[in-house]
Amino acid sequence: MNVMKGQRTDLTKGQHLNEITLELGWMTERAEIDIDGAAFLLSDRDICEEEGDFVFYGQPIHASGAIRHGGKVDERREVLTFVPALVPEHVHKIALTLTIHDGEDNGHFFRDVHHIYIRCLNADNGRELLKFEFGEELERETAIVTAELYRHREEWKFAAIGSGYNGGLEALCESYGLDVADDGETEEESDGELLGSAEVTSDSELPVEEVPPPQLPDVPGPSQNESQPGSLAEKSTEPSTEPSQAPAGRIDITKPTGSPIVLEKIQLSKPGSVSIRKSKSAMAMLIWENPQKDLDLYCFYVTRSGTCGKVYYKDRGNENVAPHIVLDRDSRGAGQETIRIYRTDELKYVLFCAYSAVSNGFGSFKGMKARAIVDNGEGQRVESWLQKKNMFSYWVAIAKIDFTGEDRMEVSQVETYSRSGVENSPLLYEDGRFEMNVGPIEFKDR
Repeated sequence: MNVMKGQRTDLTKGQHLNEITLELGWMTERAEIDIDGAAFLLSDRDICEEEGDFVFYGQPIHASGAIRHGGKVDERREVLTFVPALVPEHVHKIALTLTIHDGEDNGHFFRDVHHIYIRCLNADNGRELLKFEFGEELERETAIVTAELYRHREEWKFAAIGSGYNGGLEALCESYGLDVADDGETEEESDGELLGSAEVTSDSELPVEEVPPPQLPDVPGPSQNESQPGSLAEKSTEPSTEPSQAPAGRIDITKPTGSPIVLEKIQLSKPGSVSIRKSKSAMAMLIWENPQKDLDLYCFYVTRSGTCGKVYYKDRGNENVAPHIVLDRDSRGAGQETIRIYRTDELKYVLFCAYSAVSNGFGSFKGMKARAIVDNGEGQRVESWLQKKNMFSYWVAIAKIDFTGEDRMEVSQVETYSRSGVENSPLLYEDGRFEMNVGPIEFKDR
């Protein structure tokens, strides 16, 4: 379905979507123009409440797993992945943007870019859900808010924005409440005021300091009881009685040099291994679709120093404490549990396992449509679907990662089940071997 500028439409209503691929595309005859996609996860104040609510090339995965930056598919497309079920409660809208890197400095503007679009696709089968094309009217802009995803009751909707701004990525960050690091600033300057807001594209010749805050074009109002999709124009001009709560620290938007990241999805349909780039951090997700079943994601680990342990619903870990592994949440129904590994250099092995609570009764993991995903945060994902019909097992070891390589990590699908009716957990040993049916028993009440 093609949508027009200013139009709103349902995105998730009436269909089950585990993941949505957000493809941002463009065409240009000037190969030197460097365009990047990003996502800002906004609260009801239309700002990013935390630094982590900004997903871009320098911070490719949101802690919740709700948005992942997959990098460039080629020189004219970038891809992000949206998981509606994982969006934190404080996030009401997600602004999707395109910016030209160092555009003003290099004389690169969106007037030299055409056929700009955003497509939303069902990530499971590649089916296009909607497409919004725009951009022929742009001139000296270096940043675009392409579209916004926003909550409406229990669903997500799509708002076609397509508005351009001056100031590039830095200006957008500041407009959404993020403080951008300046490599050349002094310590005294860093304690001062934030840099100016993004300058709205205008025919006027006002000095920069006199330009009003960015304003998006008027968009038809939402239906009754429908939340207004956020925009730079929607921030209240009334004085606030609340103290300012700027995010701690500063966002570094310095762009790394080197080859562009290419999105790569690898599906393991049977036990086997694949080697992917070793990244500083990684993420694993357990996804299942049966709302009546309570599954739990366990991460058994062995550190470089030989310490063995596990992160799970009773000990969810801390990113600042060894082994720097965190379980984001304990889901009690259909959905997803996510484990984030923040320091892969301190680990030798991890084993991801799923536990089906006794209260679930009998039934195969395959019947729950369970799968595990390992993501290195640099565009490579390994997906493992559970294939075997095993009706009486409470445990399954799904995937193991070997971090002992210098610049590669090996992801193995192991799909090994516990004996029928046995509650004992698996164990991961210091040498990377694992064994089922030998660990402690931990009953979990729903």
